[in-house]
Amino acid sequence: MAEKEEIRAMTIRRTRWLVAAQAAMLLVLASGCGDYQKINDRSQIIGIGVDPVPGKPDLLAFTLQVPDLELATQQSSSLGTSGRQGGESVPYKNFCVEATSVQSAISRAQTMYDKTFFLGNLETVVFQTGLSERDLTRVTEQLMRDETIDKLAYVVATRDSARSVLEARTDSPPATAIEAMWYNGMPERGYSAPEKLWQFWRDAELIGREPHVPLVEATDNSIRIEGTELYLGYQPVGWLSPDDTVFLQLSHGSGPRHLHLHPGRQPLV
Repeated sequence: MAEKEEIRAMTIRRTRWLVAAQAAMLLVLASGCGDYQKINDRSQIIGIGVDPVPGKPDLLAFTLQVPDLELATQQSSSLGTSGRQGGESVPYKNFCVEATSVQSAISRAQTMYDKTFFLGNLETVVFQTGLSERDLTRVTEQLMRDETIDKLAYVVATRDSARSVLEARTDSPPATAIEAMWYNGMPERGYSAPEKLWQFWRDAELIGREPHVPLVEATDNSIRIEGTELYLGYQPVGWLSPDDTVFLQLSHGSGPRHLHLHPGRQPLV
């Protein structure tokens, strides 16, 4: 009888140890420590620009923008700060690479930087209007498929190169400056018809909807809205002037309740 009681006690102790070990393992996994990374070792990609590559239909030119929190002043050919005078500090770093896909571009740019790229705070995507329907389709689908990318990023188009827009002279990084256009409550916001990444993808995929994004250009010291780029699916089909965009906004019922438009005003950022 005593022997049975001792065996029973040993079994209970073993069970308790097993439960404790399992609980400890669950705590480790639930805390997310398995992929822990110091915040100083990460860098947010806040802007992605996409340009066609002349003579290379299978390649695209990507510009990946990250904020430079240290305001580095050193110039480098691999960091897109062209157009800046030597020694002038800029609030961002641009990585310019040619690749066949978004993920391939990020992987190539990662070899140029000692911090791990993070896509959860993407602010702006810039498409060059010369992109073909095929290129625009695959890039948009790649951005939407990547679950780590922020789908609330704004999409804009430019007749210039997307790289030049992401190298514009702005107080904050150009990707941040573009996003701020629709948060500052500016009087001219009726001139633009902004769409976020998920909205652009939705409108391109659904029958009966037409994507439209702000058309922007870089000026000497700013970024300016030039109108609205129109698409049928992923195919560019034309553009609207800022004044015509006002009527687009009103017809869709998405314009500000009280429009205070000042055509004489200069750059919006």
